[in-house]
Amino acid sequence: MKIKLSWIFFIPIFIAVAVLRIAQPVFQSQGQSTFGLTGVSVAYTSAVLAAALLVICGFLSLIDKKTSGIYISGKNPVSGILSYLIAVALSADCATTVINCLSSGDFQVLGVIDILLLVIAAVAFIVIGTGFLKGKNYTMGMSVLILMPAVWCCVRTFKIFWGYTTYSVTSIDMTDLIAYILLTFYFFFMASVLAVMSGKNPVKSCFVYGLPAMVMLFGCCMSKITYIALGMSEIKSIFDVEFLEFLLFALLILSNLVTITRKAKTIEENKGLLQQLEEENAQYNESYDDDEFEDINKQSKKPTNTSSDFDDDYIFFTTENNQEVEKASKARTEKTRKEDFVRTSVEQDFVKEEEQPAENQDEEPVYNESEKAEPVQEPVSSERKAESPLEQRMSEIDRLIMEIENSPRN
Repeated sequence: MKIKLSWIFFIPIFIAVAVLRIAQPVFQSQGQSTFGLTGVSVAYTSAVLAAALLVICGFLSLIDKKTSGIYISGKNPVSGILSYLIAVALSADCATTVINCLSSGDFQVLGVIDILLLVIAAVAFIVIGTGFLKGKNYTMGMSVLILMPAVWCCVRTFKIFWGYTTYSVTSIDMTDLIAYILLTFYFFFMASVLAVMSGKNPVKSCFVYGLPAMVMLFGCCMSKITYIALGMSEIKSIFDVEFLEFLLFALLILSNLVTITRKAKTIEENKGLLQQLEEENAQYNESYDDDEFEDINKQSKKPTNTSSDFDDDYIFFTTENNQEVEKASKARTEKTRKEDFVRTSVEQDFVKEEEQPAENQDEEPVYNESEKAEPVQEPVSSERKAESPLEQRMSEIDRLIMEIENSPRN
């Protein structure tokens, strides 16, 4: 894995930057230039060396085709303790910023956002540190949370840059601004590594931005320590919040990159793990899509009833059945009128009642179960009604009377 060769170039560049940043206060205390360079020139020279290391690491990352983009973070007590210390330092930074804002009464938008992100970033480092100490990855379901350190570094970069706009570039040391820029990229790709996201190979990107960030961070810390040692700065500067943050960030990056260098695997070694992750993601996506479509179908589909659903509760009469019932009713009515002397009005009334549902033949009437249970009442002839002997006798008397009345009179 060629990306591991970045350490070979990091060591001499780190030594060169350390010598320059330590020699700067020494020569300044003697009133001399640092190897012919002024204090600002030394700062920018260290920044150029860090940029050169960035280019070299980027080139090694391009030609490295073996390093896997997936790295399963394990137990790392050093990184865990450093993460907790960073959370404490960020909390102190937040408290200091709030006190300064309250004392000055100057509440700017970037300052308020910086305070809020400091709190969230401190929580993120607590979660990351817990994972390192216990050897379990608690950040896989908290991708947004572990991105907060990178977001905070980005906001802090804009805040520092906005403060430097009133100064000349040739008269001020802007290495802290460059350090925050590199930290933004490093924490972004480190979050991808912790969340086990292959992406564009975040493992190699951690080397590309982490090593130059260490050069700048350690350089700033060494310069400040030297100023304190020579008495050119007050002893309280050792407890400066930004100084502690830079030192802890540099140590955390060093611990993480050393662990990744030892445990990083090639694509062939992680082939089985990558395939397993892809299958799990595919299964998760399929299950999610299925559940989503099932919910949509349940909401969009209306309940449809088949014939079997209505067999017990409803009866459907079609137009053909209505016509058959109507014809049978008419035939029975005509027979009753001829045989039993039923008046014509009975026939008309019955036919009208039977013809009423036939007018709306397009609308299929639905009957309840109670209507289904009631039998259809059929016209009953006088022969069926005359069941008793008395009634039969009366019908015979009526026939005799009719015959007498209709017989011709002499």
